[in-house]
Amino acid sequence: MYTCAVRPEIASLSAYVPGMSIAEVRERYGLSRVIKMASNENPLGVSPLVRKVLATSQEEAFRYPQGGNPALREALARAHHVSPERIVVGNGSDEIIDMLIRMLAVPGRHSVVCFEPCFSIYPIQAQVCGVEVRRHPLNPDFSFDLDALFALVDDDTRLVFVTTPDNPSGYCPPLADVRRLAQRLGERFPHCLLVVDEAYMDFAGDSPEDEARFSLLASGDIPDNVAIMRTFSKSYGLAGLRLGYGMPIVMLGTKMPSITSTCSISAPAAITASQLRPSSAKSAARIEGESLIIRHLVGLSSARPSDRDKAISIDILPHFSRKSK
Repeated sequence: MYTCAVRPEIASLSAYVPGMSIAEVRERYGLSRVIKMASNENPLGVSPLVRKVLATSQEEAFRYPQGGNPALREALARAHHVSPERIVVGNGSDEIIDMLIRMLAVPGRHSVVCFEPCFSIYPIQAQVCGVEVRRHPLNPDFSFDLDALFALVDDDTRLVFVTTPDNPSGYCPPLADVRRLAQRLGERFPHCLLVVDEAYMDFAGDSPEDEARFSLLASGDIPDNVAIMRTFSKSYGLAGLRLGYGMPIVMLGTKMPSITSTCSISAPAAITASQLRPSSAKSAARIEGESLIIRHLVGLSSARPSDRDKAISIDILPHFSRKSK
C-alpha cells in the first residue's frame, strides 16, 4: 500500500489565497452589486486594441506558441531599450520569480530575504524549494527600512526581494535608496541578486517620463546585480492571460529556458502583448479613474491619503460590515 510522504516544507506550507471572484462574493453575501478590489485587477477592462488583437490571435489557439517567444521579447526590448537577450517572459511574473529561486538557491543551504508583509509568492516559492526565508517587518507607516533588510543578508543569501511601488500601501522607496542597496549588496555579497518587482510601476507618477524618478528600469541604468520584474496583469488589464516578464542579468536569462515549463505562455497571450506599447498604460482614462476613486474615498472617515506616495489607505471591513447587515 502506498504511503504518502509529503516533504515537510510542503506539509507546513500555507497556500496562496486569491481574492474571491465577483460571483463568489455575490453568492456568499447575497449582494447584487459588487466592486472587486481584492486582486488589484484593472476595472477598466481590456483596451480596444486588445479586443481587436485577441479577435485575430485566438485563431492561433490550436497551435503551440513559438519557442522562446521572440516577437514578444523583441517588442519588449525595443520598448525598454535593452537587448532581447535580457528579456525573459513567463506565465505571470510568478513563474520568473520561481525560476530565479530554483536557479540560484540550494535547498537547505541558501536563503532569500524580503519584507513582511510582501507579495506572498516570494516566501511561498522559497519554501516550496526548501530555501530559508528571512523577513523584516515594514515600518509603521508602511515605508521600508532597507538598512534592516540588508542586515538579514549573509554569505548564503542568494536573493533579496523589494517591491516598488509596494502592495498594498503604494509606497515607493526613493530610487537612490534602491541603488544604494544594490551597491552594498554587490560590494559585500557578490553572489546575491536584488530582485526589484515593479509590477505596479505604471501607477507611479503621471507619465512614462515621470516613472524615471521611481523606476530602475525607466531610468535606463540597471545595476548588474539587479533583476527587474514587470507584468501585463495590472495597468494593461490582462490578468486573465497570465503574462509577465523580467530582466535578469543576461547569463540568467540564457539559462532560464532550460528550466521553464514547456509552452507556459499561450500563443494568443504572446501575440496580444507584443502589440502593446508601455505608453498605453498611462492613459487619460486611468488617471481620471485614480482621481475619481480618491475623491470618493477621502469622504470616508477611515481613508488616509498620502501626497508623498500617491496612495490611500482605507479600513474596508467596518464599512463593509455596516452595509451588509
